[in-house]
Amino acid sequence: DADGHVWFGTEGGVSMFDGSKWKSWTHADGLGAPNRTAAPANANTGLGQQPRHDLDIGKEARGSYNENYVFAAHVDRTGRGVWFGLWGGGAALLSRDGVWTNHSSREGLAGDIVYSLTQDEKGVMWFGTNKGVSSFDGTRWTRHDLGRSPAHVYALTSTTGGDVFAGVKGGVVRLLAPKAAP
Repeated sequence: DADGHVWFGTEGGVSMFDGSKWKSWTHADGLGAPNRTAAPANANTGLGQQPRHDLDIGKEARGSYNENYVFAAHVDRTGRGVWFGLWGGGAALLSRDGVWTNHSSREGLAGDIVYSLTQDEKGVMWFGTNKGVSSFDGTRWTRHDLGRSPAHVYALTSTTGGDVFAGVKGGVVRLLAPKAAP
């Protein structure tokens, strides 16, 4: 980040190295939304142990929950802090002043398993989830139609022109940037 800290999302929470010492956070410290949907707990310690790459459980695709498992980390370029994508706990933001803010499907996130994060050139955060893509402009959440159902979005990237590419099982979906009015 701008202060020279190195951030890690791990199977046991978040860790940060400031150049001389480590600091760590877990769900007990405020990382991740609570399991409000009563998704089944999953104590798996790695995707390599899953028989498939999505983490949904059962026919109803409810998802699963592992309270300290972090899939992705992104330092917000607008100065909001550092974002983390969690297994069932949604998206968590650790502000520069050390306060956790958690976002889940209750607030507008497409799904509560967040595999991937990116930020576009306008500072909008994008979240690849187990139920598609959402974006957050700092105030408002927007869900984006990928034309696939359900769409587990494992990778995201944005271009300088504002397009966002979403990596899904079996392909890539391109979300075109909105065009400015003439």
